[in-house]
Amino acid sequence: MSSDLMRIVKGALMTGAIVVLGSAGCEKKKGGGTGGGGGGAWLVGADGTMVQLLPDGTLGAGYPLETDDDLLGITCRGLDTAFVVGEGGTLLRTFDGGASWEAVDLGTAATLRDVAAARADVVYVAGDGGLWVSPDSGTSWQAVPGSARDWRSVASAPDGGAALAIATDGTVWRWDAGVGVLAQVTSVAGARAVSLSHHGDHAVVVGDDGAMLRSATGGRTWEPVATGTAADLYGAWATVTGELLAIGADGTVVRAAAGGDVEVTRPGLGALRAIHLDAAGVGLIAGDGGEVLRTDDGGDSWSVVEVDLGGAAIYGLDAIEGEGHY
Repeated sequence: MSSDLMRIVKGALMTGAIVVLGSAGCEKKKGGGTGGGGGGAWLVGADGTMVQLLPDGTLGAGYPLETDDDLLGITCRGLDTAFVVGEGGTLLRTFDGGASWEAVDLGTAATLRDVAAARADVVYVAGDGGLWVSPDSGTSWQAVPGSARDWRSVASAPDGGAALAIATDGTVWRWDAGVGVLAQVTSVAGARAVSLSHHGDHAVVVGDDGAMLRSATGGRTWEPVATGTAADLYGAWATVTGELLAIGADGTVVRAAAGGDVEVTRPGLGALRAIHLDAAGVGLIAGDGGEVLRTDDGGDSWSVVEVDLGGAAIYGLDAIEGEGHY
């Protein structure tokens, strides 16, 4: 484990500060939990940061990652499985709730920026130089045909049969595994993030200057959303009801209701980059300086999570344990 990570994981958490993110997520269940469906979260970020936040407000065991590369994305599946990507071709997986991590060789030293897992064994990775897909939880990989470009974000349909991805030029693409076609479906100025709802119908793409597009057709067709903000948006979440959330510069949070109403607030202090909500509307957002905020009402209100992450920027997060996760 890197010295920076050791320093970060020694930061104290306030007792009970995080009872969040009800999920079927990626940590083995432990006794002595606080109940209420919450199970904590994993956060990844700068300089090899990986922090496990438990429901009782304590830190989990450290992780022997032995890397100082920035970790840029994490996705969880089931009770034990997670995948992490980052700089230098970093691709890690665990099948035992983080007790051990295996480095996976994707055949590239390029930056890998995002990862998405389906309920089946399908996993997608997006990075510089291509999109990759695995049918067997990361044991074997193949490049998605026609994907030889640089990518920023990827989201998978529930069964893994389709995926949405954003290229660094702002184009948005849809992969249909059934017919083997990767097709451009729209574009967004400075596109940064894409999200698919957990039933695969609703989708959102966000980008620079408050740009947002929504889809109710699994990403096949899109329509613009007037957010009313000029803040660059770095992360997004699409719910099964069609409500959209986006986060970005200057602590900005955008909520776009399914009916079209949009609300912009600034509960954060710095840039917010990572977001996760569960089916009950409980979730986290995080970003620069180790800032973490929590909601219990689907983003209607936010509270500061008093956690010391040593100032490390958080780029990705996902949920562990409990109920309500997709």
